[in-house]
Amino acid sequence: MSCYQCRLRWLIVTVMGVLAAVGCAGMEAPSPMPLKTPTPDPPSGSVNETGSPEYLVGMDLFQRNCSQCHGQKATGSEVGPPLIHEVYHPYHHPDFSFRAAINRGVPAHHWHFGSMPAVPDLSEGDVENIICYVRSLQRDSGMPVTAAC
Repeated sequence: MSCYQCRLRWLIVTVMGVLAAVGCAGMEAPSPMPLKTPTPDPPSGSVNETGSPEYLVGMDLFQRNCSQCHGQKATGSEVGPPLIHEVYHPYHHPDFSFRAAINRGVPAHHWHFGSMPAVPDLSEGDVENIICYVRSLQRDSGMPVTAAC
């Protein structure tokens, strides 16, 4: 290898190292999102309160399994984030991410509440009904969500 090739190789490696260092400068773990308040409550006379069986079953399952952290109407609490929030819009958190969080738990990544543990003993149908209920609450609070039930 010629001296010219060695210098060229050294120059390329150096430039790549500098670019990588500049590109990573200031990168750090994402900080938790601040909780925007107030979070809109869904109307008390929600269309689905006397509606589909999926919604009613989802409401009951949500109250028994999720509300202690996410609040009675998914508006959040001192220990869990609001699911009626733009970060949980289906474009950012599609239904499969809700399924995974419920079935396997999820590490904290948007909020300061800590990681969410898995919710045991829920069937696939139970999870779908909970998602139906949450999406309906999101829609009823004004989010542009099409609820599946």
